[in-house]
Amino acid sequence: LENELGSICHVDMPVVYNTVVGEESADHLKEVLEGDVNGITFTSASTVKNFNALIEKAGLKWPASKCFSIGPKTSQELNKLGIEPVESEHATIDSLVTCVKENLEDENPAK
Repeated sequence: LENELGSICHVDMPVVYNTVVGEESADHLKEVLEGDVNGITFTSASTVKNFNALIEKAGLKWPASKCFSIGPKTSQELNKLGIEPVESEHATIDSLVTCVKENLEDENPAK
């Protein structure tokens, strides 16, 4: 963005947020993964990186649960870790929710 627009105008690129991993998160993750996890959703490449950092910090292996990705960049980050996610049709939360529901309902049809 800055390279493209910088030739025609001044561009400021302030950092408006920074994702960080909470120190207590590794212990909480251990507790969660001890239960029955049907699927894990990822809404950005940074959530994949942070989840992986927590997995490593907690001394855990990636769960066998199905992983769901909001879009291509998030899927690429999962692919780097050897994980093939189910990717939502559109890069929106609504589309991701629909994707999860459709996939999990297929595996666990209502009785």
